[in-house]
Amino acid sequence: LPITVGQMSVWVRVMDTNGENALRDAVVKIEATPAGGGDLVTGAATHQNAGNEIDYVAHLDVERTGDWNVKVMIEDDLGQAEVAFTETVAGGLSAGLIVGLAVPFVFLLIVVGVYLWRRSASAGTT
Repeated sequence: LPITVGQMSVWVRVMDTNGENALRDAVVKIEATPAGGGDLVTGAATHQNAGNEIDYVAHLDVERTGDWNVKVMIEDDLGQAEVAFTETVAGGLSAGLIVGLAVPFVFLLIVVGVYLWRRSASAGTT
């Protein structure tokens, strides 16, 4: 599912240089900016937000659709690292989308209901 307007969660797992051991004492900061310009949104990624002692997660409030430039900055005893990526934020579920998804399902239910009704009616007459 796409990220929608509201809360963007950025999950990070910090590994040692060999990629074998998770590092649990890093300082992880997240910055996100709308690609077309706008206010910077920041957050600290923590284990508490992730619910475990390996991953880090930050929850950022994003109030605009479109592309967001996200930067993850990590610092620990081994040094510093930074990675950037673009994330697309969608507008969320609209009434049109919900109706569009529901119509085929309702149609299928009607077809199955008519089939079962006719089947039971014909079984009763023979």
